[in-house]
Amino acid sequence: MRVLEVVHGRPPNYEAIVALFPGAAHPGVLFAYGNCIYTPGGRRPTPALQAHERVHCERQGDCPEPWWDRYLVDPSFRLEEELLAHRAEYRAYCVRHPNRAKQARMIDWIAEKLAAPLYGSLVSVDDARRAVLERGIL
Repeated sequence: MRVLEVVHGRPPNYEAIVALFPGAAHPGVLFAYGNCIYTPGGRRPTPALQAHERVHCERQGDCPEPWWDRYLVDPSFRLEEELLAHRAEYRAYCVRHPNRAKQARMIDWIAEKLAAPLYGSLVSVDDARRAVLERGIL
């Protein structure tokens, strides 16, 4: 498992990301790039968000540029990558919070996030919820 560094700042490709997804400029948005989790707004990632970003870092391998190049232009790839990361986020949350009511609220929040314009509005909230819970690719 890779050791990830939390960096309070912007990833190297921040301008390209924000040019395509203006919502990514929100100070609460986190970015995975190489072995780093970038937090432009200084937000400390929760364990669940660390699990989410870890998936991206691991899938980027030692050279994040090709992953990011594809992520920014290929909606199918982006959806697949985000689905994997959102599943990891939900699993990590559930490990720390066994309360079913809290888990239900979290899956709703994660589904809304996955369906949001931040990722290009690639899926409906209901489809996102099903995909995260079913562990199957859309």
